[in-house]
Amino acid sequence: RRLISDSPPEALIQQAAALFTAQKDAPDQLTQVVRLILLSDGFRAAWGQKIKRPYEVTAGALRAVNATFVPSSSFLTRYDDMGQELFRWPAPDGFPDVKDAWGGSVPMVYRWRFINYLMENGITSVSVDVVTQTPATTRTPNALADFWISRILGRGMEGPGRAQIVELLARGRNADYDLTAEQIADRLPRTVAVILMAPDFQWR
Repeated sequence: RRLISDSPPEALIQQAAALFTAQKDAPDQLTQVVRLILLSDGFRAAWGQKIKRPYEVTAGALRAVNATFVPSSSFLTRYDDMGQELFRWPAPDGFPDVKDAWGGSVPMVYRWRFINYLMENGITSVSVDVVTQTPATTRTPNALADFWISRILGRGMEGPGRAQIVELLARGRNADYDLTAEQIADRLPRTVAVILMAPDFQWR
């Protein structure tokens, strides 16, 4: 359930259970079981069946934009609003790891707010500068979009999602023409924020 979906294929569950039992004395028992799951057809077909919890979104976003980060009360306030306060779950089973617990409108709005605060440098002790991290020769809306999509997601984005990202930068103009330095400084942070808010970044 952690790696595939909230309702993983029963056949795969049985295969994993059988291997777990058969390798009960092996020093790499869990490694073998996880490998079986990760190499299964069920895993390959499961993209988007799970959603990241707030901690995963936060760590991923900070790393993706190479944020300068020092823990502070300002940061924790914004983080806690997303609903996964560190070490505060009262039961020993940990925070929920099911899609329904984190995919609702209220949890998602607080994620978006956190990302906006992050990209607007609105969190004390956290700073981000995506402009200086962008190659100087990357200046067109198409190139800027593809650079940051690839950096954040580790892959491309297809269909209307990418087109919307490009349009945020182009604003009706030819997406193959260079933007000025002022236009990049104004538009790029907001565009990166939208990539971080996109379903592609929220899924796992």
